[in-house]
Amino acid sequence: MSYAKKLIYSTDTVSHYRYDVNNVFAEGVEISLPGSEQFFLAITCSHGMLACRLADVAVSDRLNLPIAIFSAARLDNMLEGKPVSLSQRAMEMGATIDMTGEELVLLFSSSKNA
Repeated sequence: MSYAKKLIYSTDTVSHYRYDVNNVFAEGVEISLPGSEQFFLAITCSHGMLACRLADVAVSDRLNLPIAIFSAARLDNMLEGKPVSLSQRAMEMGATIDMTGEELVLLFSSSKNA
C-alpha cells in the first residue's frame, strides 16, 4: 500500500494535508503545541479518525466515536505505524491494533461503515 499527500494550507502553527490512500481521501492536521517541538496530530476520514495520544479513547467511547490512537511524531508516522489503542466503536467496525494507519484510513472511509 502507498499514500500520497498534498499540502493544502500552512501557517507557523498549523499544517493541513490531504492524503490519498489507494484513491481514498482523508484530511490531516498537524498543530504545533505551544512552547514545544511536538504536535497534536489528527487524520479524519468519513467514518472515523486517527489521532495522537493527546486524544482520549475514554471520551471517544462515551461519544461512540471510532478512533485509533497512535504514538507518533508526525502524520506520516501514523499512516505507516500501528495504533497503541482503539475505541470500542473502532473495534466494532473491524479495527485491530495490528492494522497500519493506511489500513485504518481505508476502513474508516468504507461506505459499509456508514
